[in-house]
Amino acid sequence: MKLVGDLISALERVKIHDASCEEILRRCQRLVGSLEDAALHMEPDEALEANQVLSASLSVMIRRFNEWGNLTLVESFIRRAEIQTAVRSMIDDLLSTADRLQLTVGPGFRLSEAEITHLDIQDALQSQGILRYIAGRNEELKVLAEGTFTPSDCQNFALALQKHLRTEDTFRGERQKIGNALWKLMTWTKFAPPIPRLDVEVRRNQTDYLWETDYTDIFPGDWCGNPVSLTAIKSLEMSVKNRLELEARIDRLKRLRHNNIKAIWGYIYYEDLTLMVGPNMKHWDLATYLNSYDPPVDRLNLILNIGLGLDYLHRQSPPVLVGLFTPLGISISEKGKPCITDYGILSLVLQLGADDIFMDTPYNFRYLAPELISSAQSELTRPSDVYSFALLCLEILSGSPPYHDISDEQLISHVRIGVPPDRATSDLAGRWLSDDVWDLLLSCWSFDPTSRPEMASVVNTLRLIQRSRTDTTISLTIRPNRRMSSYSTPSLMLESDVTNRHLQVAPSGEIISGTLSGLVAKIMSDSSGLAVDPVANTFFYTFRAYTTAGALMNIVEAVFHQQFSSAKTVEDRIAICFNLLNFFEAWLKRDRSYIPSPAVTERMKSLVPIDSFNAPPTLVDKVAILIHMIDEWFGMWVSPPSVTVVERPERFMLGGKSPKTIAQALAYIQSDLFYDILPPDFVQWSNNFLSRSGRNGVAIFMTRSNQIGHWVLRSVLEANDLRRRAEIVEFFIHTAKECKDLGDYSSLGSIVTNLRSSYINCLTLTWKCIPSKVKELLLQMDSIFDPARNFSAYRKSFHQLTGPRIPFLGVHLLDIKMLFGVASTSSDGINPVVPFAKYQNLYRHILKLIMDPTHYDYYDGSCRTDLCGPLAEALKQVDVSDISLKDLQKRSANLVTAEKLSARHKIKLDRIWPDVKNSVDDSRSPSFERLEHGSDNEYSLKQLPQPVQDLSKQIVKLQEVSIARGGFCEVYLGEGTINGQVERVAMKLLRVSSKERSKVARAFYREVEHWVRVRHPYVLPFYGISEVEGRLFMISPWAEHGNALQYLQAHPNANRRKLLWQTSDALKYLHSGMDMPPMVHGDIKAENILISNSGDAMLADFGLARLIDKIATITATTTTFAGSARFMSPELIIPDQGGPGTGTLDDAPRTLQADVYAFGCLILQLFTEERPFNHLPLDPMVILAIARMEKPYAQSPGREAFSRGFDEDLWALSNKCWAFDADQRPKMSVVSEQLRQAMYRLQRINIII
Repeated sequence: MKLVGDLISALERVKIHDASCEEILRRCQRLVGSLEDAALHMEPDEALEANQVLSASLSVMIRRFNEWGNLTLVESFIRRAEIQTAVRSMIDDLLSTADRLQLTVGPGFRLSEAEITHLDIQDALQSQGILRYIAGRNEELKVLAEGTFTPSDCQNFALALQKHLRTEDTFRGERQKIGNALWKLMTWTKFAPPIPRLDVEVRRNQTDYLWETDYTDIFPGDWCGNPVSLTAIKSLEMSVKNRLELEARIDRLKRLRHNNIKAIWGYIYYEDLTLMVGPNMKHWDLATYLNSYDPPVDRLNLILNIGLGLDYLHRQSPPVLVGLFTPLGISISEKGKPCITDYGILSLVLQLGADDIFMDTPYNFRYLAPELISSAQSELTRPSDVYSFALLCLEILSGSPPYHDISDEQLISHVRIGVPPDRATSDLAGRWLSDDVWDLLLSCWSFDPTSRPEMASVVNTLRLIQRSRTDTTISLTIRPNRRMSSYSTPSLMLESDVTNRHLQVAPSGEIISGTLSGLVAKIMSDSSGLAVDPVANTFFYTFRAYTTAGALMNIVEAVFHQQFSSAKTVEDRIAICFNLLNFFEAWLKRDRSYIPSPAVTERMKSLVPIDSFNAPPTLVDKVAILIHMIDEWFGMWVSPPSVTVVERPERFMLGGKSPKTIAQALAYIQSDLFYDILPPDFVQWSNNFLSRSGRNGVAIFMTRSNQIGHWVLRSVLEANDLRRRAEIVEFFIHTAKECKDLGDYSSLGSIVTNLRSSYINCLTLTWKCIPSKVKELLLQMDSIFDPARNFSAYRKSFHQLTGPRIPFLGVHLLDIKMLFGVASTSSDGINPVVPFAKYQNLYRHILKLIMDPTHYDYYDGSCRTDLCGPLAEALKQVDVSDISLKDLQKRSANLVTAEKLSARHKIKLDRIWPDVKNSVDDSRSPSFERLEHGSDNEYSLKQLPQPVQDLSKQIVKLQEVSIARGGFCEVYLGEGTINGQVERVAMKLLRVSSKERSKVARAFYREVEHWVRVRHPYVLPFYGISEVEGRLFMISPWAEHGNALQYLQAHPNANRRKLLWQTSDALKYLHSGMDMPPMVHGDIKAENILISNSGDAMLADFGLARLIDKIATITATTTTFAGSARFMSPELIIPDQGGPGTGTLDDAPRTLQADVYAFGCLILQLFTEERPFNHLPLDPMVILAIARMEKPYAQSPGREAFSRGFDEDLWALSNKCWAFDADQRPKMSVVSEQLRQAMYRLQRINIII
């Protein structure tokens, strides 16, 4: 039958389930063969009818297979289940047809269970092969992401990828490919993966933080080579219940998709944490984003986008709430979109009862709605989100946090009664915080939540305000920044009140000002001398400062049509056409660094109407010449010279090259760039037009100058050895001297100002290794670039040069801005009024700056060496981004801390942090001495400085996963030989974000310095330090019983009074100043009281919490507190009580009394096993309660606490410790003695009983 052939052709086009298709083909052929045999014994009518029945059945099958054959490979895979089911059904249909026709098809026509299983395996293997093929081809994935597929189709494909990743036979390379495909599909479609647990796809690649929000820590992760962020909730205990609640919340949040919220894709398990997986962001720090962009960020558009994200969250059912809007919770995506980072989490955190989620109290008061802190029963609502959002808007638009000008005490009272912040008066606020915006913010700050507008209304109002704003001022200020010798290159500030729209001419004949059309008409009226016309030179070199090529072309067309239509004779029309062609020729020649776009050049070609009149051959030839010039230069526009990409060569430092050789190469490189700058580059450098080398000449030169400076910095800071670092500094000083002798003040300034920058100047030990004469030479050269009196020293030195010279261009760009910044156009962007005389002066000044280009021949002849090419390529690869600068800053801070620690404790520098290498020769480095414990006096201390014992060769880490985790540290279990005996030890590692690595080194140094001083039986002993796996740990005994709360929960009958007295005795020793200055602990709570193997209390964590500062704002620094706000005394919070307004935690004796206050809280915590102010869920509520003079525990605890040994005497003692006036609190010696006597009295009573 012909239909069998058609069926074979249709089956060949189907791209999936080949095994099933082959099986149906075999059965069709058997059925057709049976019919042919049976037809021999049928009547003709019966045979015809049977043939028609079979043909109809086969025709339906052929049509279905042709339909599937038209599907693409991706469509076939997505519909694989449907196709497989249909094919299996067709086999049953064939069997039914055979029964209907009473044909004998033989045994095995129906699929057996074994055959079905075999087909399933074959089809699954083919589907996996297709899946792997699609995963490796971007075009196929893009079809899936951008085609007509439904979200369900995309999710099904993603599910197949995830299931394939989870099969055991997936090898590593294939796993990488599949994971990458899933990443791309998820990124393009914005859909989260169907399987929320992503442990197979995602790995946490290091322990450092990426960022830290108000109640989450964000870590870096890796998704098959693609960066992701991993978010953990601070201080949330991951019990089974809490983990399930969090996973359910993640499953809901991962369905949300919006450009202005940070997506949540799923979660992974890491140690005892559940980490939420999301995209990596371009800027986690909103401060960096707002302050590092030029031109500045449109802040109104920024808050509009944040509002759009919040409106989307509020429109969900039920609404997703944020609760707290602070700058820490806003990040910037790779596409430059602001995204809400923390949403839907705060409500869960409060529900699950996480402690200490607000680490910057009372700073967060500034962003909370009053109803959230006025009552313990307050809940997050949409109006509270609107209130907090408006406070964040105020900070973004004004540059200052809300209530920045009032004390914390006033802040508490203002927020509690709903007093809105004052309107800012800064220049930034004057630009962005208009009356209509301020009125909107005031409506959002209504004390009555029901009176606040919905977010939809807020967003619509912001849109209307944005549309109504017309900011036509062309201005860009300069900010000379001596740091890194990196000057932000200025643009011309065009601001004045030019109102005369007619061409004004001075008696001398010079044009003073005029409209753009007037200037064009003037130049086009007689263009025979445009080659030397100063008006034309100035116009074509500067016009991009006040208009664009397209807008200028509009003016030219209008002027030409007006002139051409008004011409009365053919001769006049020919002259007008020649003037136009001369105008275009002058434009192209002078503007050749910024080739006009094809749209403009095509309009140039077609503008002259040579076909409309009898044009002479000379005009036709002129047009042909213009077209040839455009075609030639248009090729440059289409295909600009490509930049040669080379592998980064080894950095040129000493390398056998003398300072003079390096200086000659730098002078040649800089001269080649400087003398290639054209006059329009100075005016038009800030526009994104292509120049001959791909960028503006001024921008190229300034970038190279900054690259030289960064090269110097990185060469010095990356040197591992101290003497090597000093040699490099000395080498660059001599190189700078050679640059000065060659007249290369550009390289001289880049080297000197960076050597004198804070990044290198703070390396005390390094500078001590440099001879005094060399340092004096550096100071002499640095004085040249003193910015005093507008860089008068530089100007004097530079102008005294008589030969070839290369300027320090940043100073001269400042001159251009200052001298000609008053030049302005009118606000009419179509036909602006141009102060032309000022632009003529600008042009003349630029010509003087460029000087004689023949000087380039001097550098080309005397400085060109074999080193020039390699050094130029190496400098091209130097990274001058903000990220690189931050990396250098961290490196410098780490080296400073390392040098200090090396000088004080003689510790090898590479043990401060893995990326700080040892800069002291090991052969001369003093070895660690043994810290002896105990003496004749139980509380005595050796004379400082105390040596620190190095246990690196004695300690082994037993587990890769941390056993315990605090706010700023992780604790691992280790084992080592201590005092000749093998015992388990606790290995404490400071945990902090990579951006705060230098602070970690300082914190480590101070923690060791404090801890090594203290020897007391009830203080956790300090054994020493140990370097394990490139990280530095503090070693102490292993507390098998954990902290006090954990111990009491496991041993409810333990003697709690004994633990209290032991802790008080340790604090009495710290406060006494017996063998050392009085020491304030600063973070007394049950979590910092460890229990020894014998059941005794051991005070731990010496000042760590208060040594690590946290960033609180994007624009201003406000006082922050380390430790838990629930244990803080009033004077640490309220200015009138000696808090942030008048003192700090280091102020004695009041901070000694702060320890007493916290100890009073500890008394109740040990007996109630509840935190202070347990009825208040938010730390800001706690701050407000303290301000109202409320006690941590409102009333004497209940029967359960008394059953554990609590009594009225302890309640009275606690109340004395909580005295609002710090001077009224007892000293720790009194507290300790009272506890000791009470404990002995109870012991005697028990003995008598």
